[in-house]
Amino acid sequence: MTNANKDRERILKELQDFYTKNEDNYGFGRIKLYTIDDTIQSISIQMKEDPTIKDLAGYFPVVQMSDGDELIILCPSVPIRKNRTIDQSKEAARFVVDRVAELIRIRNITRLEENEYVVRNFTENQSSSFNPYKALSKLAVEDPSKFETVVKELEDLLKNDD
Repeated sequence: MTNANKDRERILKELQDFYTKNEDNYGFGRIKLYTIDDTIQSISIQMKEDPTIKDLAGYFPVVQMSDGDELIILCPSVPIRKNRTIDQSKEAARFVVDRVAELIRIRNITRLEENEYVVRNFTENQSSSFNPYKALSKLAVEDPSKFETVVKELEDLLKNDD
C-alpha cells in the first residue's frame, strides 16, 4: 500500500469515527465514494439554516459537486444539532472540511503518480526551489477547476511527445 493510500485510509477512519459519534448515517459513505473520483470539486464551511429544525442555524461542510450541485455532507442527529453551539458546529464543519480537502489532495496526487507525471531534467537549483507535486497539490485544493485544466494540458503535451 502506498503512502497516499495509507493516508487516505487513516483519514477515512477518522471521518468514520467522527460521523458515528455525530449519528450521521449517510455523510461518511458519500465522502468515501465521492473522493475516489472527481465528483467533489471543492468543499467549504457555510452558515446555513438547519434543513429540518425551524429557526436553527449552524455551520455545515458543503461540497460543490461536479454537476454544479451543492451538498451538505455532515448532518448530525437532531438532538446533537439542537444542543450544539454555533462555535461547536463550526468546529465540527472545520474537522470535516480539513479532512475532505486532504482526501481531494491525495486523490489528485495519486492521479498524477498513476499517470506518471514526473518532472525531469531540472537543474539542481530548479529542483531544490520548485516542487511540482506540492504546487499541483496546492492548486488541486485551492482551485480544482484550474487543476483539471492543467492536468488536461499536461495530458495533451504528453500525447504530443509520443
